[in-house]
Amino acid sequence: MKLIRIGEVGQEKPGVLLEDGARLDVSGFGSDYDEAFFASDGIPKLRNWLAKERGSAPRVSMAVRLGPPICRPSKIVCIGLNFRDHAEESGMEIPKEPVIFFKATSALAGPNDPLVIPKNATKVDWEVELAMVMEKKASYVSKENALDYVAGFALHNDYSERSFQLERGGQWVKGKSADSFAPLGPFLATKDEIRDFNQLGMWLKVNGEFRQSGSTSKMIFDVPALVAYVSEFMTLLPGDVISTGTPPGVGLGMKPPQYLKAGDVVELGIEGCDDGIGKVHDDVDGSAKWHVYGVQPYGLLQAHAIFGISQEMHLMDMHGMQLCRFVENAPVLVCPDAHTRHRSRFRCVLLVVNIETVLIFGKGHNEIGL
Repeated sequence: MKLIRIGEVGQEKPGVLLEDGARLDVSGFGSDYDEAFFASDGIPKLRNWLAKERGSAPRVSMAVRLGPPICRPSKIVCIGLNFRDHAEESGMEIPKEPVIFFKATSALAGPNDPLVIPKNATKVDWEVELAMVMEKKASYVSKENALDYVAGFALHNDYSERSFQLERGGQWVKGKSADSFAPLGPFLATKDEIRDFNQLGMWLKVNGEFRQSGSTSKMIFDVPALVAYVSEFMTLLPGDVISTGTPPGVGLGMKPPQYLKAGDVVELGIEGCDDGIGKVHDDVDGSAKWHVYGVQPYGLLQAHAIFGISQEMHLMDMHGMQLCRFVENAPVLVCPDAHTRHRSRFRCVLLVVNIETVLIFGKGHNEIGL
């Protein structure tokens, strides 16, 4: 099966992606894809439920947002430098044991949610990775039995802010954990969907140009080895994520280094099973896509538009054109006027950060900015 979650942020419902690409709402099953679902044999139970109820379960429009395919897990464990040539391009030693770091679970995002560049960020980088999701509680498991504890696999982009990660002291988690830095999906492919997780092609493009191309066959430590190793140092709970590392081609390793900026488009995928791990319905190349719109200063914003005083406000561009209006001081605001004015195919969103800064981002072919 291919598990998906559909709906607006915080209102996602569990679903299944069918063989013909249609989306099925399986809320009637009675459980979202959380720790309790995986721990209680949710996958075989859902499969049995579908065999009886598939015909009556509602179909979901392709226009509905895809969320991450699992609920927020107890932890996102990442493996660093797990491809020899990636370690070399990063100027780091080949690890003798897996390098473990964490990513804040608040970074979890849907596969097509916009990437938000953090405040003071200057070196936002990309990393296509294969992620696995745990099905059972795992502690001190053997490599031979490790796959018995895995529910399935998903596409993950381990976004990283390199100056936070490498130049600010402390641990890597600082450069890995900003909001939107862990887009997961579009679906969670259960183990039976993947014939050979050691032979999956991985790729990533920025603005249509290939940046990363590799294969899981090049991993220094494979999936069973990673499950066994991580479970030696912590208990993995059902629904936990392990992201297995990235092949070469990150922005840090380019000469000179190159990083993401407002307006860039990132596409990525993992291929090698029947339908791949990273394909989504509205991209002909089977990729997940992010439009990055970044930070825009704007002096017309007032503090009471942010901190809770009830007042309607308007944001105008330099020509006096209304871009949006602020009502009830909500920090995240949909902007239909900007949608119309810029003729983007999808809506855009403003995120108010403070009295001087607005993040503008959205999905579509036209850049939206002030």
